Amino acid sequence: MYCIFCDKSTRFESFGVPVRSQAKCSECGSLERHRLVWSWLLKFELEFIKQSRLIHIAPEACLKAVLSRIAKEYFAPEWDLRKIPFPDASVNMILHNHVMEHILEDEVAFREQARILTPGGTLFLTVPFGGERTRESTTGREGPKVRRKQFGQHDHWRVYGLLDIVDRIKKCGFTEVAVIDATAQLPESDVARTSLDRYLVRAEIGS
Repeated sequence: MYCIFCDKSTRFESFGVPVRSQAKCSECGSLERHRLVWSWLLKFELEFIKQSRLIHIAPEACLKAVLSRIAKEYFAPEWDLRKIPFPDASVNMILHNHVMEHILEDEVAFREQARILTPGGTLFLTVPFGGERTRESTTGREGPKVRRKQFGQHDHWRVYGLLDIVDRIKKCGFTEVAVIDATAQLPESDVARTSLDRYLVRAEIGS
């Protein structure tokens, strides 16, 4: 297998619950979602990153290493996304992976991200998908065992749906939202040899 971060052939290990084969790079620790995001950004968004004031939430070491070198300004803060200490329209790009399912009030967090993005600013994110419609907590009081059974992990509040996530994000202030099947737009040979996740969400503020 080939790791886009290590830029060489490496061994990919099984990882996760349930276990996914060929998921984790044995050298840099990148997972399928990290390799997907960087493959996509490198091919389609590189110039945008170079001009951006970029916020990277819950930064993974593999992505931080490349983005911090390329972005015009790079920040990796430890924020509560429901109350972001940045002024309106102050950043160009936000990136995070598998973060929103951990936030009970995800609508509040999406609105805050829309607030700090400039016109033309873009949020890139990955989340766990589990079908067409979002399944989520109905009370906000479910314990870890229930959430593990319902949403796949003890600290998740939902599993997002491929069909309704677009409207879910749009109603929070984003004008253009798309679920990108990135593996259909990247070279098939790259997808096969780098073990990529499939879906990336891109949400933009109108200019």
